[in-house]
Amino acid sequence: MRRYVAIRNALCPFAAIVPFVPLEGSVIDLGSGMGYFALLMALESPSRRVLGVDWDVGRVATARRVANGLPNARFEIGDIADASWWSRIDTGSVQAVTCIDLLYLLPMAAQERVLSQVSRVLAPGGVVLVKRMRRHPRWKWCWYRWQEHIAVEIIRLTKGRGLWFDSSDNPLRMFASNWSRQIIDLGRGFVYPHELIVLRKEQEDYLAVSDSGGRGGVETNEKMTISRRHVTLVRGTK
Repeated sequence: MRRYVAIRNALCPFAAIVPFVPLEGSVIDLGSGMGYFALLMALESPSRRVLGVDWDVGRVATARRVANGLPNARFEIGDIADASWWSRIDTGSVQAVTCIDLLYLLPMAAQERVLSQVSRVLAPGGVVLVKRMRRHPRWKWCWYRWQEHIAVEIIRLTKGRGLWFDSSDNPLRMFASNWSRQIIDLGRGFVYPHELIVLRKEQEDYLAVSDSGGRGGVETNEKMTISRRHVTLVRGTK
């Protein structure tokens, strides 16, 4: 397990993501795997109540074993694309939802269902943290995409429903004007082109629509306004 932790830290900037998570309240880690990031959040602040969910039975079993009775962390087997899993979580009861390198493993419709439920359960002022990969530098992106093709579709080391790289940005544009959005480059010093999207819920407002246009890869703070036909990104100030 020590080797696994060392490898994960070398490949992913977990330490740079944790400070964006509220220090107290309910936190859901989607696709928690063996539980490393969920446990990191729980250990940093005893006031966080962290729930990790993953559909891989073996990885959830490992996470539970490593947690070893940690009182503010628990792990469940579940399919986050299934509305029945979310039905027991009260509206507005969660302070943060984390999603680390996950959306691209779900078809577009499933991504939209998941994010719609995330919006419902998140409390005003809560945050959604989406860690994903940028498209540049190009060599890093190509290396990552090739590796995921091997891991997911050939040797099936990672369980997923396929690869949906080209669609993984679109569902995030469904978030409405009362959500603030910040994109942070975390790829420096890593072989992969990491970036973190921080979405903060300012009021109860969510509209599940598809984007008819728009642009991606914005390198700044953004506010998002929405109508029933399109999404407009308004450049903010740093």
